[in-house]
Amino acid sequence: MEKIISSSSQKDTSSIHFETRKGTPIRNAQSLKISRFQQSQFSEYSRYDVLAVRTQPTGYYNCHGMTFGSRRVEIISSKEIDKILTEDDYEEIDPKKENILPGDVIMYFSEGDFEHSGIVLNVPSKNDYIKIPVVCSKWGCWSEVIHYANNCPYDFSQTKYYRIKK
Repeated sequence: MEKIISSSSQKDTSSIHFETRKGTPIRNAQSLKISRFQQSQFSEYSRYDVLAVRTQPTGYYNCHGMTFGSRRVEIISSKEIDKILTEDDYEEIDPKKENILPGDVIMYFSEGDFEHSGIVLNVPSKNDYIKIPVVCSKWGCWSEVIHYANNCPYDFSQTKYYRIKK
């Protein structure tokens, strides 16, 4: 394991060998500590009506590490996420043409960058009044949360869905 000292917050981090399906390395990190600043942000999440909190807070992985890295790493760079989507053969799903399915990936964007990701757990039926999927995602270094896709700190109006089709 490679040892890294982050100059921005002076917290110890490490990284592991992690690669795409095609064998290309993915830059990653594992934060060994959660800073006091990060801990103070946890109270912010109480204003969201979450369905369940699945885990304790941890810095070992972020939302993208949960979605693409088996809960082992933080993936920070949009370039790395794009590499995963491309080399792992994800295809964008158009919800107007295809049904969103449990297991699909939801990506939230901010100014063209990948801001947040999660995994679809449940999709609304034709008879449901609200047509918003239920997802599991990790909010920063806080916990994994089960929530409606539009009930989180990220902009639901800029989301896309992806699925591996090959």
